[in-house]
Amino acid sequence: MLRADADAHKVRDQALERGCPTQQPQRQWLPQRVVGPERRPHEESVRGSDAFVIQSHQAPVNEWLMEQLIMVDALKRASAKRITVVAPCYPYARQDKKHLGREPISARLIADLYWAAGADRIMSVDLHLSLIHISEPTRPY
Repeated sequence: MLRADADAHKVRDQALERGCPTQQPQRQWLPQRVVGPERRPHEESVRGSDAFVIQSHQAPVNEWLMEQLIMVDALKRASAKRITVVAPCYPYARQDKKHLGREPISARLIADLYWAAGADRIMSVDLHLSLIHISEPTRPY
Protein backbone atom coordinates (compact mmCIF):
# COMPACT_ATOMS: atom_id res chain seq x y z
CA MET A 1 0.00 0.00 0.00
CA LEU A 2 1.34 3.37 -0.98
CA ARG A 3 0.21 6.38 0.93
CA ALA A 4 0.21 9.95 -0.20
CA ASP A 5 0.29 13.00 2.02
CA ALA A 6 -3.43 13.77 2.14
CA ASP A 7 -4.41 10.86 4.40
CA ALA A 8 -1.23 9.13 5.55
CA HIS A 9 -2.57 8.20 8.99
CA LYS A 10 -5.68 6.49 7.55
CA VAL A 11 -3.62 4.32 5.19
CA ARG A 12 -1.18 3.40 7.95
CA ASP A 13 -4.09 2.21 10.13
CA GLN A 14 -5.64 0.19 7.27
CA ALA A 15 -2.31 -1.46 6.46
CA LEU A 16 -1.76 -2.43 10.11
CA GLU A 17 -5.27 -3.90 10.23
CA ARG A 18 -4.60 -6.04 7.15
CA GLY A 19 -1.04 -6.95 8.10
CA CYS A 20 0.52 -5.61 4.91
CA PRO A 21 3.47 -3.22 4.62
CA THR A 22 2.95 0.42 3.79
CA GLN A 23 5.30 2.77 2.03
CA GLN A 24 5.43 6.52 1.65
CA PRO A 25 7.62 7.85 -1.13
CA GLN A 26 10.22 10.39 -0.08
CA ARG A 27 9.40 13.93 -1.13
CA GLN A 28 12.30 15.63 -2.86
CA TRP A 29 11.80 19.25 -3.81
CA LEU A 30 13.29 20.36 -7.09
CA PRO A 31 13.84 23.86 -8.45
CA GLN A 32 10.77 25.43 -10.11
CA ARG A 33 12.50 25.53 -13.51
CA VAL A 34 12.20 21.74 -13.64
CA VAL A 35 8.97 20.49 -15.22
CA GLY A 36 7.36 19.61 -11.85
CA PRO A 37 7.87 21.00 -8.36
CA GLU A 38 8.54 17.60 -6.81
CA ARG A 39 9.33 13.99 -7.52
CA ARG A 40 8.31 10.98 -5.50
CA PRO A 41 10.84 8.11 -5.72
CA HIS A 42 9.94 4.81 -4.04
CA GLU A 43 12.42 3.33 -1.58
CA GLU A 44 11.50 -0.33 -2.15
CA SER A 45 11.15 -2.30 -5.36
CA VAL A 46 7.56 -2.73 -6.58
CA ARG A 47 8.42 -4.87 -9.62
CA GLY A 48 5.75 -7.54 -10.12
CA SER A 49 3.67 -6.53 -7.10
CA ASP A 50 0.09 -5.35 -6.70
CA ALA A 51 0.08 -1.70 -5.68
CA PHE A 52 -2.76 0.26 -4.07
CA VAL A 53 -2.40 4.03 -4.22
CA ILE A 54 -4.72 5.52 -1.62
CA GLN A 55 -5.50 9.23 -1.66
CA SER A 56 -8.50 11.19 -0.46
CA HIS A 57 -9.20 14.34 -2.43
CA GLN A 58 -10.08 17.13 -0.05
CA ALA A 59 -9.33 20.76 -0.84
CA PRO A 60 -7.22 21.54 -2.85
CA VAL A 61 -8.51 18.69 -5.03
CA ASN A 62 -6.25 19.31 -8.01
CA GLU A 63 -3.07 19.17 -5.92
CA TRP A 64 -3.95 15.81 -4.35
CA LEU A 65 -5.18 14.44 -7.68
CA MET A 66 -1.92 15.38 -9.39
CA GLU A 67 0.11 13.80 -6.59
CA GLN A 68 -1.82 10.55 -7.00
CA LEU A 69 -1.38 10.59 -10.79
CA ILE A 70 2.37 11.09 -10.39
CA MET A 71 2.55 8.16 -7.97
CA VAL A 72 0.60 5.91 -10.36
CA ASP A 73 2.90 6.85 -13.23
CA ALA A 74 5.99 6.16 -11.10
CA LEU A 75 4.63 2.72 -10.18
CA LYS A 76 3.90 1.88 -13.81
CA ARG A 77 7.44 2.85 -14.79
CA ALA A 78 8.78 0.76 -11.88
CA SER A 79 7.03 -2.31 -13.38
CA ALA A 80 4.30 -2.86 -10.81
CA LYS A 81 2.13 -5.80 -11.87
CA ARG A 82 -1.25 -4.23 -11.19
CA ILE A 83 -2.05 -0.72 -9.92
CA THR A 84 -5.29 0.05 -8.12
CA VAL A 85 -6.23 3.66 -7.48
CA VAL A 86 -8.22 4.01 -4.27
CA ALA A 87 -10.13 7.29 -4.16
CA PRO A 88 -12.69 7.17 -1.34
CA CYS A 89 -14.27 10.33 -2.71
CA TYR A 90 -14.03 10.36 -6.51
CA PRO A 91 -12.85 13.77 -7.73
CA TYR A 92 -15.37 15.72 -9.82
CA ALA A 93 -17.95 12.93 -9.37
CA ARG A 94 -20.92 15.26 -9.81
CA GLN A 95 -19.72 16.45 -13.23
CA ASP A 96 -20.61 13.22 -14.99
CA LYS A 97 -22.91 14.36 -17.81
CA LYS A 98 -23.60 17.37 -19.96
CA HIS A 99 -26.39 19.66 -18.88
CA LEU A 100 -25.70 22.25 -21.56
CA GLY A 101 -23.77 22.32 -24.82
CA ARG A 102 -19.99 22.82 -24.69
CA GLU A 103 -19.85 21.66 -21.07
CA PRO A 104 -17.05 19.31 -19.96
CA ILE A 105 -17.62 15.85 -18.52
CA SER A 106 -14.94 16.18 -15.88
CA ALA A 107 -15.57 12.80 -14.22
CA ARG A 108 -14.78 11.06 -17.50
CA LEU A 109 -11.65 13.14 -17.89
CA ILE A 110 -10.45 12.08 -14.42
CA ALA A 111 -11.00 8.41 -15.31
CA ASP A 112 -9.06 8.88 -18.56
CA LEU A 113 -6.22 10.55 -16.63
CA TYR A 114 -6.02 7.57 -14.26
CA TRP A 115 -5.91 5.12 -17.20
CA ALA A 116 -3.32 7.22 -19.03
CA ALA A 117 -1.12 7.36 -15.92
CA GLY A 118 -1.15 3.55 -15.80
CA ALA A 119 -3.91 2.54 -13.38
CA ASP A 120 -5.48 -0.87 -13.97
CA ARG A 121 -8.43 -0.41 -11.61
CA ILE A 122 -10.20 2.43 -9.82
CA MET A 123 -11.88 1.85 -6.48
CA SER A 124 -14.23 4.46 -5.01
CA VAL A 125 -17.24 4.53 -2.71
CA ASP A 126 -18.74 7.94 -3.41
CA LEU A 127 -19.99 7.62 -6.98
CA HIS A 128 -22.80 9.51 -8.60
CA LEU A 129 -25.26 6.96 -10.06
CA SER A 130 -24.57 7.46 -13.76
CA LEU A 131 -20.82 7.69 -13.13
CA ILE A 132 -20.70 3.90 -12.96
CA HIS A 133 -20.91 3.84 -16.77
CA ILE A 134 -17.48 5.41 -17.20
CA SER A 135 -15.64 2.69 -15.31
CA GLU A 136 -14.49 0.91 -18.48
CA PRO A 137 -11.31 2.37 -19.94
CA THR A 138 -11.24 3.49 -23.51
CA ARG A 139 -7.54 3.24 -24.23
CA PRO A 140 -6.75 4.45 -27.72
CA TYR A 141 -3.03 4.19 -26.97
